[in-house]
Amino acid sequence: PDGTFGPESCITRAEFATIAARLEATSGAVMHGFTDISGHWAEEYIIEAKERNIVNGDENGKFNPDNAVTRAELTAMLMRIIDTDEYEYDGSFSDVKENDWFAPTVAKALKMGVISKDFKFRPNDFVTREEMCKMIVNIYTFLNGEIDFNVDLSFTDEESISSWARVFVKKAVAAEIINGIDERTFSPKSTATRA
Repeated sequence: PDGTFGPESCITRAEFATIAARLEATSGAVMHGFTDISGHWAEEYIIEAKERNIVNGDENGKFNPDNAVTRAELTAMLMRIIDTDEYEYDGSFSDVKENDWFAPTVAKALKMGVISKDFKFRPNDFVTREEMCKMIVNIYTFLNGEIDFNVDLSFTDEESISSWARVFVKKAVAAEIINGIDERTFSPKSTATRA
């Protein structure tokens, strides 16, 4: 009350409760640095990925969990799982330049079989859910070996999964890496989000 700190004074229960509430309200953002994931369905996964240095936020402290993820962003996230040296980019794709921030990551992903060789990489295209399955299954296989995928898909939109992607979707579902957007729908052509 008199403006002094009084370090040896007793704290009341009400004061402690106020301090605790303030700490709880800010601790999550302080620990992981993201101000926009509280209460999000993927919050615990995002925090774990941040703690493992797999994901980053933007310059404003946001993760932007519901934003669509680009092919370059997803490749970077996946390559951060593997603690290996960067590879020098050799110009494999016509739309990836040597000085692009993602060029060494793309080189590493190509070398490890996470992405396939094609004329273009399309780094700024948004990743579809079926494309995400292929990339994630490839890195999972690189780290853990083949996935037993003797499963039947029970999605009502199974026929809309591209023929090249079907095996990757089956493997991802079998390994419980990914679910449908609900119990009956996989939505393979929908864009994947950062979450």
